[in-house]
Amino acid sequence: MSLGFIAFAQIAFKHQMGSLNLDLNRLTDIGYLIGLALSPWILTGVAAIIIGMVFWIAAMKRFDQSYAYPFISLNFVFIFIASIYMFNEPFSLLKLAGVSLITLGVFFITSISK
Repeated sequence: MSLGFIAFAQIAFKHQMGSLNLDLNRLTDIGYLIGLALSPWILTGVAAIIIGMVFWIAAMKRFDQSYAYPFISLNFVFIFIASIYMFNEPFSLLKLAGVSLITLGVFFITSISK
């Protein structure tokens, strides 16, 4: 559950930033920054991170950290897939090889930890 919320938050942030005309000259304007921070997608992403954190704390209580922590790296896999389908980011065999290695690594680490 934690992974899903964290991945959703990253997608929400990317969505907001993609639809935003960011004015780099206004980054010192507090009102401008507050407006950015209070956008619905940013607030939703922050809420998802908080909810994900609650689930992560519950996982830490239930599982050894050496078992649970490798699953966080699966966010790279989720974001890779979502980025291709939602943001039309380019697919490459090298990226696929990378996420495949991450997935295999998680499998191996968690298999040993049992």
